[in-house]
Amino acid sequence: SVFNIARMSPQKRMAVLVAFVLAWETLALDDALDVLDAMLAVIIRDARKIGQKKRLRSLKDLDKSALALASACSYLLKEETPDESIRAEVFSYIPRQKLAEIITLVREIARPSDDNFHEEMVEQYGRVRRFLPHLLNTVKFSSAPAGVTTLNACDYLSREFSSRRQFFDDAPTEIISRSWKRLVINKEKHITRRGYTLC
Repeated sequence: SVFNIARMSPQKRMAVLVAFVLAWETLALDDALDVLDAMLAVIIRDARKIGQKKRLRSLKDLDKSALALASACSYLLKEETPDESIRAEVFSYIPRQKLAEIITLVREIARPSDDNFHEEMVEQYGRVRRFLPHLLNTVKFSSAPAGVTTLNACDYLSREFSSRRQFFDDAPTEIISRSWKRLVINKEKHITRRGYTLC
């Protein structure tokens, strides 16, 4: 209580007040990290919902394309068709250009088995951009040896987030898992700001 603190010697009073401030700072930081965890859970949930809706919209096209590819591939299994004429028979069923379009469509809309709606999470970048710089510049993170990779990525983002660069080509890449790679590293082999931040 205030009365008890006032009766303490100046040295003891200072020690108690410093301990009080440190304890409340830790509690406030813990509350802030709980809010961060809740925000990230909402972003992940929203990304999953968006991804599932996209998936449902594309299933009809995927089914149609898969059936066409199955029919084309069935010609490969026909024993009576000589090997040298197999391509001609497939292309008589599905023209070469149409088959190429179907393959492109399947590659666009089929999801890898390890896809966890990362693409939709990258679309949530605008939400993360609002709070992440302040968080990274306010909270001093540390880690156990297993978390050094994540810590290095956070330190990098803390230093670079205020820049206007669209590519983080000098970023530590150990954090980029196989499932994130296609969203973080673009076709020109640049590390994208949005993808890296969400990764």
